[in-house]
Amino acid sequence: MIYAEFIERDRRIPLEIHQVFSRQDHWSGEGDEQVVNIARTKAIGPPPAYLCCWRIGDISRMDEWQAHFRSAEARQDVAE
Repeated sequence: MIYAEFIERDRRIPLEIHQVFSRQDHWSGEGDEQVVNIARTKAIGPPPAYLCCWRIGDISRMDEWQAHFRSAEARQDVAE
């Protein structure tokens, strides 16, 4: 199964910092495989400017991600 994620940069964060975190190298788990991570150049076109696609085992992985995003650990993670 492929999960497509559209990401828009928070304009209050400097571009150099966003570029470090938008790679999403840190965000993968057992069975997750990042297959695409692309961005438009020069902000041509409407937002969002970034597309990241993941190969995941099944839809239950989405529940795991949502549980993480809602956790206290995620609120402490600067990459989130």
